[in-house]
Amino acid sequence: MSGERAVGSRSDSRSHLFETQRIKVLADERQLVQKKTFTKWVNSHLAKITCRIDDLYSDLRDGKMLIRLLEVLSSEKLPRPARGNMRIHKLENNGKALSFLKTKDVHLENMGAHDIVDGNARLTLGLIGRLYCDFRFKILLSRKPEVSRNRRRRDRRRMRCCYGVRGRRLDTGMFILRILRRVGGMGLLSMLSSINTDRI
Repeated sequence: MSGERAVGSRSDSRSHLFETQRIKVLADERQLVQKKTFTKWVNSHLAKITCRIDDLYSDLRDGKMLIRLLEVLSSEKLPRPARGNMRIHKLENNGKALSFLKTKDVHLENMGAHDIVDGNARLTLGLIGRLYCDFRFKILLSRKPEVSRNRRRRDRRRMRCCYGVRGRRLDTGMFILRILRRVGGMGLLSMLSSINTDRI
């Protein structure tokens, strides 16, 4: 009886060890894919000012590339980065970048300049992922809609779904459901971005 328990506990510990190792391998693969994807995204924006990074973790440590990236994304001028290569200069540059993000309401919890300088992979990926989400959404909303005959026709078709049978206005829930069925999520985003807030 005790021999069976020992064999059972050994097989349980082996399967548990295998599961933990497999989870670690999958997490490492996911982190590698994220690093590669975010590096390409950062390079696509830095190409506008003829800059490039090779390694996401090491090239952002000094804070200079992060400041340049934020300038490209926000179309605003940030303070000049410090020139030195000592740790204090890197901390100062990354501090400037993070304080700029706070002014833009980009919330970064449990992250400081020292995390980027130290090359913390998880937090650096979190920072770039947050930049991707926030600035991509702001760029989509800030696009000016083109005014063409096709665009007006398309907008009229979209607005027809706002009204129910015999021209009666639908309640809000039915309105949103009907929009999503007819035009999809991007259509809803397009309609929301074209609303003139001055009339409200």
